[in-house]
Amino acid sequence: MGAENFSFQSGSSGDLRYQYVMQHSLQNVLDTDYRPFATREPVFAYAHDFGRVSSASVRYTIGSVQEPAVRYLTGQGVVPLQPWWKQCYADIHQMIDFHFNDFDATQTLASQFESQLRANVNAYYSANMAMISNNTSSVPPVNANGTQGHNGTDQYGRDYIYDPDNSYGFLDPQNFGGIAIPDVQEAEAYYSIVALSARQVMGAYTLAIPPTSGEGPNTNSNATEPLMFQKEISSNGNTNTVDVMYPAMPFFLYANPNLLRYNLEPLYQNQEGGFYPNDYSMHDLGSHYPNATGHVEGDDEYMPVEESANMILMSYAYY
Repeated sequence: MGAENFSFQSGSSGDLRYQYVMQHSLQNVLDTDYRPFATREPVFAYAHDFGRVSSASVRYTIGSVQEPAVRYLTGQGVVPLQPWWKQCYADIHQMIDFHFNDFDATQTLASQFESQLRANVNAYYSANMAMISNNTSSVPPVNANGTQGHNGTDQYGRDYIYDPDNSYGFLDPQNFGGIAIPDVQEAEAYYSIVALSARQVMGAYTLAIPPTSGEGPNTNSNATEPLMFQKEISSNGNTNTVDVMYPAMPFFLYANPNLLRYNLEPLYQNQEGGFYPNDYSMHDLGSHYPNATGHVEGDDEYMPVEESANMILMSYAYY
């Protein structure tokens, strides 16, 4: 397995760009001076030489492998959990080989899922026509100099201001805050939000092989099913934060309810295993992902009402 006419290099972004412009190739070396992004801006660069062609294409994918996937608190102490792909493939090379051979089939399934998602959103709005106004937005007038005008009416009859020099573009004339693009129908806007949210939800999760029976917090762990762990992104990096899992729940119930169970299971194992001293739901499974080591002192963020309600609602929604 290997790519022909492929080169790579890591290092300072300015150095790599200059080198590639001058030499049209990379040196297949790694910069081992590991440093923060703000220090000589380290980057990874990849190049494929097509030679002299009028048109061509090549497929590369970029991924990351983390071993172990998480550190997990059990009755035998903290143990490393391996990524779920090790349960499915003999080694990383077999996994990569399967990925490339299965790419077209997976892409077809993803397209079918996307089409079904769009159809379901459209069906919802078709069944709830009272939510949709028959008004159409007015197109901002074009000025003599070719620029757009600065006012109009959206599809709901509400006035707006269009300012091409403002980062929002379309503004509420009352408070000059940003508003939704006026000529996009609500159903299309909602579909776009849901489609983007689905990608963000799955981008924050990883599947891991459960601990062995002797290591598990309890004896009910099902070794044939993965445990699922989530990183609280864009904030403090907690593991399996209950109030972050809760807004992801509708996607799991729609796409595959088993994912919700895989995600809840580590929280239940920890609390039912006696590792959490409080009599309400824990806030998260660990302060810093990928450490799913719980809060044995009960000093997690204090949100007992919200998190307990979230756990009840998520469990009730699945079971």
